[in-house]
Amino acid sequence: MIDRDKWMTSVQYTWPENYYRETDSVKRQEMLKDRMAETTSAEEKVEDQLRRKLWEARYLDRKGKQDGTDNYLKLWTMLPMAAGQKGSFFGRKTVRTFVEQVRETFQTELQKENPEYENLWYDEYMNFFDFYITICKTDKSYTNVLFHLAKISEDQLIVKIAEDLREKTVDLPESLGLSREFALFAVAAEDSFLRHFPEEKQIYERTWKNIHQKPEKM
Repeated sequence: MIDRDKWMTSVQYTWPENYYRETDSVKRQEMLKDRMAETTSAEEKVEDQLRRKLWEARYLDRKGKQDGTDNYLKLWTMLPMAAGQKGSFFGRKTVRTFVEQVRETFQTELQKENPEYENLWYDEYMNFFDFYITICKTDKSYTNVLFHLAKISEDQLIVKIAEDLREKTVDLPESLGLSREFALFAVAAEDSFLRHFPEEKQIYERTWKNIHQKPEKM
């Protein structure tokens, strides 16, 4: 389990912090391979095998090939379309396929079989949200409005990110019957947001005003 006190610091990272702070899939794969070659503890071997399965589910396609796609990000962008198809007769197959992809990508069955290692899923989700929020803070297509002629303010950007995270980890999954699958993902989204914007807890909480119950934190 990573030391989360180091998460947003500039200290020199060691295992496993270095693995979860790295966002390049190839570099992460090499780190994990090196680690697995060195590990002797039976407990650590189990953890690293689970990390490998999570890495494969996140970065490999259905043929087991690595094409540069982050399947978490792929699901993230597909969510609105899948939710929009829910009420359509011809969209039922699209929704079923999406639900299957979510469960496969998140390795939900594997998580149920290994509840004592839930922290490994949480750490992987935190890695994704650290990557995603960093992009949101810097990408011009996300921070600009009016056909890229103007840039939104810092406060507006923070609100936009908070609403984006809530919609895609709670609202849309709930509409698709995927609240359970996204529960830990939602926890990681909030925790990552508050690590990036530690003074903005009130803003994030306001985005939850229409949610009856938030997922429990670890």
